[in-house]
Amino acid sequence: MILILGGTGESRELASALDREKIAYYLSTATKYGSLLAKEEVAQEEQVLSGRMDKEMFKKLIGDKEISLIVDVSHPFAEIVSKTAMETSEELGITYYRYERKDTIRHEGVYYVADVKEAVELAKTFGERAFLTTGSKTLQDFVENWGSEHYTIRVLPTSDVIRKCEELGFLAKQIIAMQGPFSYRMNREQYLSYPCQSVITKDSGKAGGVDDKILAARDLGLACIVIRRPKMEYRNVFRDIEELIKRLKEEQREA
Repeated sequence: MILILGGTGESRELASALDREKIAYYLSTATKYGSLLAKEEVAQEEQVLSGRMDKEMFKKLIGDKEISLIVDVSHPFAEIVSKTAMETSEELGITYYRYERKDTIRHEGVYYVADVKEAVELAKTFGERAFLTTGSKTLQDFVENWGSEHYTIRVLPTSDVIRKCEELGFLAKQIIAMQGPFSYRMNREQYLSYPCQSVITKDSGKAGGVDDKILAARDLGLACIVIRRPKMEYRNVFRDIEELIKRLKEEQREA
């Protein structure tokens, strides 16, 4: 049985391909919202599992579901998930494959930084307000480094996320609650509607809409700050989803 670690568009694409090939799998997502999106695209709802897991929970899931192959299609910034999956696969002797999004094209005039703290310190040099498109996971870090009043934030439109934003001190006028990815035009309109001097995003790849965020910011003369991906030494990496699907079909024939 295959276990897909998902929550991304590519994980749902892979699940749909496996459905077409009648290859059995489970798709695991960290959040309820991710599971809702997945259930819209998979053949059977019971194939979707939801919830964050530590290593012991992960091992139990593998045993309970008789998992023999892990396919990590988690977000490029979900390093804890990937690390847990790789360590567990080694300990249990299970094959691990990683799908990694292609790197974003490097743009001229863009500032690439290592982490939240470096991004904030740089944003401060451009003005008093930054447009934050990094999601809700690191919001607390941004607030601790500059205070909530300096940001316009764009996050997923779920009750848990909005509640978190409010608890961190963000006002309704600072919050854009929408599901991406966003086009160049949408980014441009939002940057104009919520005046800022800088845009902060993450290198989540083309699938995360990074190029359109950067181009819209650059065309408006805004400083664009991109947080680089965590450095991870993945095993068995695929950068083409079709190649990964082909390999899984071969695994199925060999089983």
